[in-house]
Amino acid sequence: MLWNRPSAELSVEHEGQEISAEQILGIVQKTGSQASLGEGKGRYLPLPQFPANADVRWVVNKGQRAELEPEIVAGKYTVFDFYAEWCGPCRVLDQHLIETMKSRPDIALRKINIVDWDSPVSAQHLSTAKGLPYLLVYGPHGKQVDTVSGLEIPR
Repeated sequence: MLWNRPSAELSVEHEGQEISAEQILGIVQKTGSQASLGEGKGRYLPLPQFPANADVRWVVNKGQRAELEPEIVAGKYTVFDFYAEWCGPCRVLDQHLIETMKSRPDIALRKINIVDWDSPVSAQHLSTAKGLPYLLVYGPHGKQVDTVSGLEIPR
């Protein structure tokens, strides 16, 4: 198990042999876990609450394509945060960003919800990403200065 979480939501696509939702439910229950059928019954961590004065904008909410250049803020470090609602490490990074942005007005954060790895925005921008969260960082002069793939929080 990747995260010690009391609940999870999953959908299963399988090529070849048909496996019914009820069969999957039975397999999960045999492990001693509980499961329920149907969309939206899982639980995600709540969205982050950034400081009111922070320069944060959600650019993509449903995995659609996005052009980044118009979102770059001159005179600030613009951080494009590619994340997914189901990504636990993304929520850990959110907490770090919240704390950082309290004392750094020179950061503009642009959130991009990829939804999943097959989304249009993932195909457009994440071909080299090894994992989430994935950050693209642009300097105050509008040039890309860094890329971070996975959870790498400086200590």
